[in-house]
Amino acid sequence: MKSLDLAPLRELIERIVDERVAIALANHTVAHPEPGERLTVAEAAELARVTPGCVRRWIRSGRLAASGAGKLLRVHRADLDAMLRGGSGELSDDELDAIARRIG
Repeated sequence: MKSLDLAPLRELIERIVDERVAIALANHTVAHPEPGERLTVAEAAELARVTPGCVRRWIRSGRLAASGAGKLLRVHRADLDAMLRGGSGELSDDELDAIARRIG
């Protein structure tokens, strides 16, 4: 059985993600957070213009800090703002491999 060369697929995924992150950041402004302001997952998702499931994945992966559990999860707005502004938008090798496995 031949091994598939996933490099072209990885490059395509990276380019698409980079483009979408750049567009999202260009169209999105997060107001300066109030010190200690905490958001629900739904509120954080609305501010980041993603689904609540995406915010939960960020939390599970450690990209976004949260406190509480289940429906009581809360995210500090300052942490969300820092992640949205400070991230390179690049996916890790593991994230790209997982995407490639799901679509290929």
